[in-house]
Amino acid sequence: MAALAYDPIIHPGPWVGMTNPVKWYIPALPKIWLILIAGLAWSSIGLFLNLTAFAWLPPLINSTMPILIGIGLLLALVIGFLGFSLLAKKNIQRIQRLPDKTWVFAFQE
Repeated sequence: MAALAYDPIIHPGPWVGMTNPVKWYIPALPKIWLILIAGLAWSSIGLFLNLTAFAWLPPLINSTMPILIGIGLLLALVIGFLGFSLLAKKNIQRIQRLPDKTWVFAFQE
């Protein structure tokens, strides 16, 4: 009988001696990467929302469009500074409390 390409008896793998072999599969990154991944995720969501909002604007080409854009920008600034910046600071502090290397998706909470 031909030998298998991977024989667990001959080549037991890198998890030999580990109490929990599943931990070998869990990707862990330094905290700075978690903050970067979270920032990219939020930026992607913001870009998607902006593109969706701009798709709504062409039917509104009339005299009320500048007023609606102004109100939208004002609301975005207020919500951004009062809401999202506080949320981002809280999430960064939470990520900073995690161990030095932690699971890749630990920023999602």
